Amino acid sequence: MWERILKLLSTISADSPERSVLGAISNLQTKLSLIEPSDYTHIDTRLQAVLHKMDQLKAKAKEIPETNNKVAEVFDLVRKVEPVLSTLPEVVERMTALKSLHEQASQFASN
Repeated sequence: MWERILKLLSTISADSPERSVLGAISNLQTKLSLIEPSDYTHIDTRLQAVLHKMDQLKAKAKEIPETNNKVAEVFDLVRKVEPVLSTLPEVVERMTALKSLHEQASQFASN
């Protein structure tokens, strides 16, 4: 627990000459007093933009598992079809050759 408190104190007062809680609070108050009230709206606008961007990133992060699942499904399908792929050119060639035979048969049947 003390380690966390010391780490927090070192983070808060890293640029402060004092290494105490009161010194850190005083440092923060000084920094806050430097911010003009007119800057509040600008800061608020920027923070809202950052929050909006964070929400967009969260939404995209939720889509990633869905996309990964779809990719995995396609990959599995390709794996199943892969052994048949080598015979596919022969099948297309045979179907092309049989096309003229079927056309002749249909003309013969219609006469």
